[in-house]
Order: sequence, then C-alpha cells, then structure tokens
Amino acid sequence: MPFSRDNTPVPAGPNGKPPMEREGRSRRPAARGGWFRRAVESSLLLLVAVLIGRTWFVEGLFLPLGIPSGSMAQTLRGPHCRFVCPNCQSSFLCDAAVPLVGAWRVCPYCGHMTENVPPLKVLSGDRVILLRPAFCWRPPRRWEVVAFRDPNRPSQLAVKRIVGLPGESVQLRHGDVYIDGKIQRKELDRQREMAVLVHDASTVTGGQGKADLRWYPAGAHSRWVRSEDGFRHLHAGEADAEGPSRDRLPKKGVAGHEPNEDATDDRSEQAVDWLVYHHQRRVGEHLRASPVTDELSYNQWRTQRNDETRFVADLMLCFRVGDILGNGRLVVRATQGKHRLETWINPKTGACEVRLDGPLVWHEQVPVSLPIGKEEMTFSVIDRQLMLVLGRRVVICRPLSPADWSGRPSECPLAIGAVGLELNLSNLRVYRDVYYARPPGFAARWGFERPVELGPREYFVLGDNSLISEDSRSWPAGAALSSKWLIGKPLVVSRP
Repeated sequence: MPFSRDNTPVPAGPNGKPPMEREGRSRRPAARGGWFRRAVESSLLLLVAVLIGRTWFVEGLFLPLGIPSGSMAQTLRGPHCRFVCPNCQSSFLCDAAVPLVGAWRVCPYCGHMTENVPPLKVLSGDRVILLRPAFCWRPPRRWEVVAFRDPNRPSQLAVKRIVGLPGESVQLRHGDVYIDGKIQRKELDRQREMAVLVHDASTVTGGQGKADLRWYPAGAHSRWVRSEDGFRHLHAGEADAEGPSRDRLPKKGVAGHEPNEDATDDRSEQAVDWLVYHHQRRVGEHLRASPVTDELSYNQWRTQRNDETRFVADLMLCFRVGDILGNGRLVVRATQGKHRLETWINPKTGACEVRLDGPLVWHEQVPVSLPIGKEEMTFSVIDRQLMLVLGRRVVICRPLSPADWSGRPSECPLAIGAVGLELNLSNLRVYRDVYYARPPGFAARWGFERPVELGPREYFVLGDNSLISEDSRSWPAGAALSSKWLIGKPLVVSRP
C-alpha cells in the first residue's frame, strides 16, 4: 500500500494507482498548455496596446501643428511681425508673407505711419495641439474651428471654421451666413471669439503725432470731459465750474445728438448728452471719416482695391462704467442708415428699455442685485441681433428684421449718452464681426449667386481672414468638405 509523505496509508484507486498521483499527472500537460496560452495572449494584447498608443498618442491623439498662413487671423496667426506704434504705444501684428523692407506700416488704432527699417524680426506662426478623436463621439458644430486635410492638397493640413452642416443649404449675403434662407446668429462666446478690434480708446498718445480720440461730445454744451482712464460725465454744477478747461476734449456736432439743456425728463431723447464714436480710415497720407470696413491691419501690405472693400455694420462696443451718481439714464446707441437703435438703462433700479427710431419696443427689469456699474458692459449689433451683456449675463437678446435694421453703415455708428447721471467710462473698445466677402478676382465660385447644397456627410468651411483664405468659397473641385478629411479639433494654442 502506498504511503503519503507523512507515512499515512493512501488507498489505491480502481486501477491500483493512487488517485492523487493519477490526477497530478493528468493535470500537468493542461497546466503547461495554459501557461503558454496566457503568454501568447499577453503578448498579443501588448502588441495591440503598442499599436494603439503609437497611432493615437504619438501620431494622432495630440497632434502638434504649426499654422503656416494667416487665413484664420486674428484667431490663429501664421508667420508675422510684431510692431509697437511710436505714437500711441499700441502693439499690433502684420502678416510676414510678403516683402516687408521698404513698405510702410500703419497703426490700426491711431493711423500713424512708420517706415519699415531692416532688419525686421519675423515670428513663427501659432502652434496648436489637435485633439484627433474630438469628432469620434460627436459631429462638428457650427462656428467651431476644425483641422482637416486639404481636399485639393491631401498631403497638407488646414484649419478653418465650420459654418455649414450636412444636409443644409448655405449662402453668403452681405458678409453673413444664411442657412436654408435664414441668417445664422452667433451666441455671445462666438461673437467675442471672432471679434476684430477696430479701436481702443485707452491707448496713450505719444509726442510724435496727433491724438486720435475718435470719441467726441456732440455739441458745445456737452458735459463730457476726458479723464485719465477714459471719459467722465459731470453734473451741471461741476461742469460749470470746469469752465474753459473742458476744451481739452474737442466737440464735434452730430445731427440728432445735440443735448437740450431745457429738457428735464430723464426719459426724454432731447435730454441725452451724447459721446459719439467717429470712425476714420486712412486713405493715402490722410485719415478720412468713413464707416467701419472689412480691412484687416494684419493684411495691410496686401493690395485691396476700393471696390473690394466692404462696409461693416456688425459692431460690438465694450466699456466699463464706474462712479455712478444720480437717478438718471445711461443710453447706448447704434446707427445704421436712417435707423437708431437705443438701450436705456436705469443703473439704480435696473430697468432696461429698447427703442427703435424713438418708440419703445421692449422693456426688461434687471435684478437689482446685479452690480450695474462694476461689470464690463457689452453692446453688440451683430447678425441682425441686438445683445446687451453685463459681465457674462445676457440682459437683452432681440432679433432685428431687415426692415428694422438696414441701410448704409454710418461714419458715427456708436454713441454713449447720459442724462441725469454723473459717471466715469473706461476701457472703451470697438470691435467688428468677421465679414465673409467675395474672394478677389475669379476665385469666388461657390455660395454667392446661389446656395450650396451639402450632402449627408459634407461641411462648408471658411477662414476668418476672408481676403486671403482659400476655403469653400474658392475650391476648384467644389465647396463641400467631406467628413473623411476631418482630422480633429485645435485644443491648445501656443503663441510665440
């Protein structure tokens, strides 16, 4: 009888062999085969992980891309030069894609001209990190910036903005995007992202040129004066005490903006004391009064004929209001053609009114807890939509019909008025919206005379720098971008 290791008898099985020995021998080949199989499986899993990691993490998940051109300026910049204006000390950028030596550069904020003197330092374009699987779980959205392979040059990558989605009919009219015959309106974040700075009143004038204020009181009896950080509206007694010193801010009369000293009702249009924005455009060696145009200082060394320049009515005004005293009204006005669009705000009660050409068309009561006077105020008339924003709170958002808002853009498109208030204005900035113009020459092929019909997996894309961008407007093979060319979404932007 066989014995175990502790000398305990082990009964024999039916064939005379101990059961444990028989089971152990039967299990050894299976254990050896299981170990081998697990090793093979682990090796295959490791190989798959390496391939996935190489494909997504090294080659595609976070793919770096240098911006080669200025077709998306100012959102994304290609190789460029950075200058500081000797007159107003403002910093601005110019495209480096054309010869620079011997040309003149013009400050976009004060109009001062300076000759380029070599050597000029050229900065590299922005670098972005693309998130390749961004559209694996969802399709691109309208106004979103995407990266794709150029359909005409598949070996090259391009970055543009989505404006048309699959199955839609896309057309460009007067610089705006129309989908299925309806204008597409941008929400606040997109407006701010795409806004192009036109003028910043906080720039400080140096000693080499004339101050380019562009903001002037309307009339000899105005109480607006220049302050250290912007403009101040004085109460009647303080204004009378200032006397001749108020002449430091020149007056420019504008029809319909002269205040009536005899008007006492703070809801009366005749009582409003206006501070008016006068836009200027450089023509040759002189600055001329002009509506805001689609010219971009980034492209200032590229030829843009007068017949290729378009007036822009889609504007945004940002400013801060402080030191408010009195129980009156703050009024913000936009003008286009014969139309006047005004928002009347009572900082004490929070009441807001919208008036179109005089009559009241809308009224809203802002919560008194909202700190009016401490947040930045944004007033925009973009995509035929009025928007008033305090901080990040949208107070007013009203669509405008073509009958209500049309006509030639004005040379004095914006104004800020006060009645019965003493206040301080600072950080006044004027922006314009991106204007999608017809490309120069014969490049305009799609989206102007008739709409472009997109297929189930096709998109319509445009560059923010409309003058030089090659996009769905001008591609020779067709306007549509197939979804198979999409690479990903810019996630991080690094600027030199």
